[in-house]
Amino acid sequence: MARLEIPTAPLLVAGVWDGLSAALARDTGFGGVFLSGFAVAASLGLPDADLYTREDMTRATAVVARASGLPVIADMDTGWGDATSAWHATRAFEAAGAAAVMIEDQVSPKPGPLADQSTVSLVPVAAAAAKIRACVAGRLDPDTRVVARTNARDNDEVVARLSAYAAAGADVVFPMRHDEGFGLDGWRALSDACPGVPVAAAAAPGSWLEANVDPSTAQELGITVLIHSLQGVLAAAGAIRGAFADIAAGRSVAVSAGAARVRDVTDVVGLPALRDLQHRFST
Repeated sequence: MARLEIPTAPLLVAGVWDGLSAALARDTGFGGVFLSGFAVAASLGLPDADLYTREDMTRATAVVARASGLPVIADMDTGWGDATSAWHATRAFEAAGAAAVMIEDQVSPKPGPLADQSTVSLVPVAAAAAKIRACVAGRLDPDTRVVARTNARDNDEVVARLSAYAAAGADVVFPMRHDEGFGLDGWRALSDACPGVPVAAAAAPGSWLEANVDPSTAQELGITVLIHSLQGVLAAAGAIRGAFADIAAGRSVAVSAGAARVRDVTDVVGLPALRDLQHRFST
């Protein structure tokens, strides 16, 4: 299992959901991958609303860890229950190859990613902190990281909650904020409130954060893990929809002209290495 080392410069992390997306993240130079619950749910034809199971995510974790060889930050949502459930989930994800688990403080079942975030309900701070302590206690490898995420909207509450989660043992803190309302001052305040604890951020597609925070700015703000969680799955969905629409309309030549070659895919998923093994062990 690859370890999640937090560098001084921001670590760029790609959101992935299967072996092909993980291998592409590896080959394009990302330092880690984030197994996105939204993306895995979408790959199952489901919304990100607590409908997929822990087993769905641990299976995907094992696939992504093998295909990428990179540190995997696995989305553990709300932990599938109480603190005891989070303890067991941490061990399951760790056994599947996760270098880090991310747990959030929304109530379960979640309303889904497109809900008005101002209406999202959070569990009490004490209950969320208990889950974090359970994750820390549940890991067998002390190098497995616990990432604590909050969906709090009030800026002061974001800082207060993540400070409490850091005190509970979280290795990384992650505010689910990428809007200008939690701007440069918000990120600086969070970094100051959690000294010595790495801060993660999600550069959501089309967000203020994506447009204004590059790796050098992130470093100034104390952001050490910069996750591009949805860019890949949204790009893939758009490309697949366009290709299928062209084929359905009789424009299959257009699809072939703009698509990757078969060899591009077979190379990235390891066919040359397989051929080398076949040659090595042939009789």
